[in-house]
Amino acid sequence: MPLLPVILIVVVGLAVALFLAEILSRKFVSRDRTEDDEFPN
Repeated sequence: MPLLPVILIVVVGLAVALFLAEILSRKFVSRDRTEDDEFPN
């Protein structure tokens, strides 16, 4: 199995996952109005 398609699939998958996580976190932050304490400990 060629290596290039596998690398492309992995990179695209990671990019989509990070993109969706960023959108979801922004939606939750904007909904809960917690911009000041974005990283609660």
